[in-house]
Formats: sequence, structure tokens, C-alpha cells
Amino acid sequence: MNNNKENNVINLNLIRFISNRLATGTKSRIFLSFARAVSFFSVMLGSMALIISLSVLDGFDKKLRETAVKFTSHVSLRTFNRKLINDWNQTIDYIKNYFPEVSAAAPLIEREGLLRRGKSVEGILIRSLSSQMQPGNNNQKSSNYYTRTSSKLINTDITGISKTIIKGKTFSPEDSTYSVIISEKLALRIDAELGDSLVIYTLKKETIENIPEPQIDKFKITGIYKTGMVQYDETVVFIPFQTATNFFSLPKNASTSIEIILKDLNQADKVGEAIQKQMGYPYVCFSVFELHRAIFSWIDLQKEPIPLVLGLISIVAVFNIITTLLITVVEKTHFIGILSSLGMKSRTILFSFITQGLKIGITGSLSGCALAFTFGWLQNTFEFIKLRGEIYYLDSLPIKFSLWHFELVAGISILLTIAASAVPALIASRVRPLRAIRFKM
Repeated sequence: MNNNKENNVINLNLIRFISNRLATGTKSRIFLSFARAVSFFSVMLGSMALIISLSVLDGFDKKLRETAVKFTSHVSLRTFNRKLINDWNQTIDYIKNYFPEVSAAAPLIEREGLLRRGKSVEGILIRSLSSQMQPGNNNQKSSNYYTRTSSKLINTDITGISKTIIKGKTFSPEDSTYSVIISEKLALRIDAELGDSLVIYTLKKETIENIPEPQIDKFKITGIYKTGMVQYDETVVFIPFQTATNFFSLPKNASTSIEIILKDLNQADKVGEAIQKQMGYPYVCFSVFELHRAIFSWIDLQKEPIPLVLGLISIVAVFNIITTLLITVVEKTHFIGILSSLGMKSRTILFSFITQGLKIGITGSLSGCALAFTFGWLQNTFEFIKLRGEIYYLDSLPIKFSLWHFELVAGISILLTIAASAVPALIASRVRPLRAIRFKM
């Protein structure tokens, strides 16, 4: 009885010893070592490519979401025909009281214009810096479902554009000075620095007898921002909210839209539809996903085929492992026959070959994970891979690492390695001792 139990126990030390001997090729058979190295590099490159592709796609998604929100918020409330929203303070009070999903809301004024500095003239989109509204003490709803309060703006940038300023400083919403924040790209194009002055032109919406009347003023650059999202960095400039009201000759409590920040970005479409339904005509809501549908659709489209295509590298690695172990079986057939004739069980030989494949899979996948992490850290730190912003929306390759990327890729690589090792291992375990001893290469 005890002998049977001992026979059923797998001797791990013996398996390790045999596996190491199988991995040792003779001097005249260097090809086995070369095949093993090819298998290792195949697993490593496959793991690295998969992790980098997943990280790049997540990086694009994260970066585009963050940057798009800085310019458009989660939900944008506007009117049909882009007419002004009058009494924006009452509208915001009602939205925040009626929809608990809303964490912040602010009025926004924007209009197209021209920027001139010296001989340089650029088309721009002029936007006020969206800042949160501080509600008053009266929370009673009126008959037309708005809330009458003594609301005022506070110095809180709800979209976070202030965090992207790399030179200078932001301004408060109450600021009525003619100051402007421009992007680094725009500053380089017009050869401008902090403290420089430039002229902004726009047209008044309300004109006498429908004759366009220009509005021209001089602004001082007090800040320079950089988001990396080229389609915005090339055109958008920011001015204080009160300055925008005066510059565009708007009524005191008027805005072109209301920017809304939610507690959960993923509810933007749902909450936007609810707000539009509740507010009714003439209001219309656009979520950040609707305003940037082309960008997010592009990301979703890439998430499906790219991992599958790059996953073919792992499949190639599996076949390389099978080839390597089959070569090992052929080369070590004589050795296997001697072991079998000495009484070594087939399962010991089986596990010895599986251990061979497992070593290649583990070392290859871990090396691939390490290289992928090193590459991502270097890219995030130095941004040495640049992109064409007009095509890819960003000017550098974004990478976002997640633990599940490494766990998934390493796990799949190791499982595929075990599956690939099973076929050669079964062949080796069924070699007949007498024929194996007589076998010669």
C-alpha cells in the first residue's frame, strides 16, 4: 500500500533535473538552443505588443475624455438656433435642485473671432472660463419651475482647464480686465509671450438693420495653456466671463450655453436626455459623447481589431514552442529511451517536457511585461513618440497602464504555453525504450 502511494508521488526534484538536462544541447546541435531562444523572444514580443496595444488604447480613451471635458463639460445645455440663454443663474439653480446627478454647473459665453498680432492673423473661438455658481439661501421653486436665488459666480474652474496652464496664471470670473489665455501652439504661431498684447475682432450678434458691426479690443496675455489636443489648442482662447459679457455687448445675465458637470461621466447621455425633456423647448442638451462622437467612435473601433491582430504574435509564439519541444524530443530520443529503460515513468517524462515549455512561457511573458512597462514609463515621462494632432487628435502617444493588462496577458501566455507543451510532451512520454535506444540522428 505504501509502495503504491510512493509511486503516485511526483518527484519534483527529478523533474527539474531532467528538464535541465533536456535544455542542454550538445555542441554539434546548437540549433536547439537557437530554437529555444526564438521561442523565448516570440513569447516576450507577443506579451509586450499586447500590453502596449491595450495600454495605448486605454491611454487614448482616458486622455481624450479628460481633454474633451475641459472644453465641453459632461453636458452642454443650449438653445435652438444658438440664441442666448437669459437668466442663466435661475436656470442653473433649477437644474442643480431638480437633478441630483449634477455636481456643478456654470454659464458659458463663446463666439468666433479673429486674433491679430503684428502681421499674423488667426481664426479663433473665444470662450469665457467656466466657473461654478454659488447658490443663494432661497431654495423655493417658482411656478415656472425655476429657483429664485441670489446666485453668483465663484472662482472655481469646473472643467479643470486652469490645471493645463503651463505659464502665467488664470483669472477670476469676476475679473473684468481685458486679459486672455492662449495655447502654447497658438503662441508659437503668432510669436507671442506672456505680457504681450494682441487684438481680437468679433461681430456683434445684435446689429442695426442687420448690418454687421465689428467689435475690436486689445487684450493682454496672462496665461498660456497646453492640453495636447490639437483641434482645441490651435483655436480656443479664454477670457474672463465678465469681460466676455462686456466685449460681446450681452445682457447682464445672458450666456450662450450652460456647462454641466456630473458626478458620473458615464451617465452623460442619460442625464442630458432627462434635462432636455424636463426643460423643454427651446432648450437642447448635448453630452460630451455626442459632441465628440467621431473621436470616441474611433477609439471604440480600434479596441476590437488591434488586440486580435497583435494576438496573432502570441499564436506564432505557441507554434514556436511546439516546434522547439518537438526538436528536443527528436534530439533527446536516445536519452529518453535510456531513462525509460531504467524504470522512469511516462508521467515524469511528460511533466519534464511541460516544465520546459512552462519555463519559456513564464520567462518570456514576464520579460515582455517588464519591457512594456519600461517603454510606457519612458513614453509618459519623455513623450519621445509624437503624433500628428490633426489625425490622431493628440500630439503625443498616450499610455495608461492597468494591472489587469499584465495579469490578462501573462495569464493567457502561460496557459497557451502549457497547451503548446502538451503535444510534444505526450509524444515524448510514449516513446518505446528499445526503439529509442537504437534511434540515431
